[in-house]
Amino acid sequence: MISALLRILACAVAMGPALAAAQVVVSILDGEARVVHARGSFAAVEGLKLPPASIVNLDAKAVLLRLEWPDGSAADLGPGTHAMVLPDKLSEKAGKAPGLYVLRGFVKVSGRAPATAPVVLAPGLEIAPSAGVVVVQATPERSAVFAESGSAMLADRLGKAAPQSLPAGQFWSRGGGASATVQPRPPGDWLAQIPRAFRDTLPLRRAVVLARNVTGKPLPLPGYAELRDWLYTEPLVRRVLVTQFTAWAQEPSIKSALITNINDHREWGPIVLPPPPLPKTEPPRPGPASGQRNVP
Repeated sequence: MISALLRILACAVAMGPALAAAQVVVSILDGEARVVHARGSFAAVEGLKLPPASIVNLDAKAVLLRLEWPDGSAADLGPGTHAMVLPDKLSEKAGKAPGLYVLRGFVKVSGRAPATAPVVLAPGLEIAPSAGVVVVQATPERSAVFAESGSAMLADRLGKAAPQSLPAGQFWSRGGGASATVQPRPPGDWLAQIPRAFRDTLPLRRAVVLARNVTGKPLPLPGYAELRDWLYTEPLVRRVLVTQFTAWAQEPSIKSALITNINDHREWGPIVLPPPPLPKTEPPRPGPASGQRNVP
């Protein structure tokens, strides 16, 4: 399972804009959020269509942002959540694999069928839900997965255990340096952290907002500090950034920060520190024609 999901994401990076026909859409927004992708930085708005590799940063004071895919799958982002949208149709061989990488925060994923339910990645985790609802939390201190309804196939990439099925109602968690544990139900203190908006059953609104011709208010490009956590996450995601955000890296302050920390961002080397062009060489002059002498 692990290698299959990694192949899916590698294919996503290669295919890029060809996947635009199956864009995910912001269908519900309560609060403020920034969207950053290869074409710039924008304020999120209902009806906004997101190209592959879009980063969505929901404000800490916001209530909820919902993303919807064409097949009826949805992902609700809680306050302060930072996530990246990954492509949802890769190839005929790979089939459909809607995807979301959760860097930090809470995400509630709803899928209609096992074959099309969104694949969720978080640092060290890969979650493939079945039809049903799965809540994922990612923080520097703790990762957690709750199969609210339906089951989920979970792969812990930091541990040595084989991928495991997480039946409906069960709770998987890993905190600090401790080993992962599975409990028959989530503890009360964790349930109290879940965003209040996740308790509501929200309608699908993709069809309602899809016809809106919106672009979102342009915002300044985020600085190095704002996207620093993305730049230091796992290699696969960093390769997505290098592929999609080359223009972003040419902004002087960001370029300078990448160069200053180039030992941590070696994948950006060819972009921010390209090798000098080869010196031009003049073509050799033709020698004297046969039978002629050089005259001083």
